[in-house]
Amino acid sequence: MNRALMIKWVWRFKLDNTSLWASFIKAKHDKDGLFGKSVKSPFPSMDIIRDLDNLKNQCIDLLGLFEKKMGNCLDTSFWEASWKGDKAFKFLYLHIYALETCKQINVVSKMAHDNVGFSLRRIPISSAELEQFNDMSNFLVGFQLPNMKDRWSWSLSGSGDFSTASVRKFIDGHLLPEVSYKFC
Repeated sequence: MNRALMIKWVWRFKLDNTSLWASFIKAKHDKDGLFGKSVKSPFPSMDIIRDLDNLKNQCIDLLGLFEKKMGNCLDTSFWEASWKGDKAFKFLYLHIYALETCKQINVVSKMAHDNVGFSLRRIPISSAELEQFNDMSNFLVGFQLPNMKDRWSWSLSGSGDFSTASVRKFIDGHLLPEVSYKFC
């Protein structure tokens, strides 16, 4: 299997996830196309996922080379993405996440309201809930979304643009042994 071309398809899936073929992949498998998830399916279409898992087990995390550059956060989940800091809000504010009625809400929709608690099923009552709600609210004070789209960047190139050559070199650099030779 040509792994560099396989990753190119993953790149295209991430870059244009509203295209017809991306919609087909999402309908068949999952909203994320099952990328980054272990699967135990006998279908040949799962070979890409299995190959990515095999490479990751050899310390070659190709999916880790995709970097999401935050823009207006229209395509970014408020709770599930690490869009402000290192951790997703669902892990930072567990009690508030449990109260959320719209767990798939994007950042733009959540931040469009004056009160981030508008979509909670009830107001925070316990001291832990109140503390987390206040921490989250204070953390978001003054946050402004830039006027540009979210985008993906490829970390193996300085420009951020994907290239199959960079994938090939990266994989070969990890899998092929160093060979020293002398010219006579």
